Amino acid sequence: MGTTWRLSAVAALLLALAGCAAQKHASNAEADKKAVSEALFRQAAAALEEHRFIIEADEVYFPSEKLPIKSPLTYLSMNGSLGTLHLDQDVFSQKASVFGFPQAETVTDKAAGLRMIKAKKNGNRVYDMRIDEIQAWKKQNIEITLYKDTNKCFVKVHSDKGSRNLNFTGRVYPLKN
Repeated sequence: MGTTWRLSAVAALLLALAGCAAQKHASNAEADKKAVSEALFRQAAAALEEHRFIIEADEVYFPSEKLPIKSPLTYLSMNGSLGTLHLDQDVFSQKASVFGFPQAETVTDKAAGLRMIKAKKNGNRVYDMRIDEIQAWKKQNIEITLYKDTNKCFVKVHSDKGSRNLNFTGRVYPLKN
C-alpha cells in the first residue's frame, strides 16, 4: 500500500513538473511571437518613415460590396518621392467599371508625399499619402493605418473628386535595395 501511494505521489509530482515545463514553454513561445510582431511593426514603421515601402494587398473592399475580393497583385509603394498605386487587372476588370475605376490602373507620381498624422492611444499609427498625377481624375488621397505590433495595415484610397473610393488590407514591407 505504501509503495502504491509513493508511486502515485511520484507520478503526480512528475505530471505537475511536466505541466510547469509546458507552461514555461508556452510562455516562451508567446514571448517569441510578441517579439517577432514588435519587430515587424518597427520595420514597417521605419519603412513608412523613410518613404521606402511596399504594401501588398490581401483583400480589396469596393464601396457597397459586402464581401472583400482577394487581390494579391494590388499594391501601394513609395521609393523616396516616387509613389505608385497599382490596381490588379484581374480583380478590377470584374468589379471596377461598376464603381468608376478603369479596368486596370497604375498611378505614379514623382512628387508623392507621405506624413504621419496621428499616433493613436491604442498604438496604431495613421499616415497620409498623396499621389498627384497630371490627369486630375488620377489624383489620389490615401490614408494608411499601421496596426500596433504587426506589419498589417488598412488603406483607404479616394480621389480628389470623391467619386472613386476603395479600401484594402495588406502588409507593409521595406523596399529592397
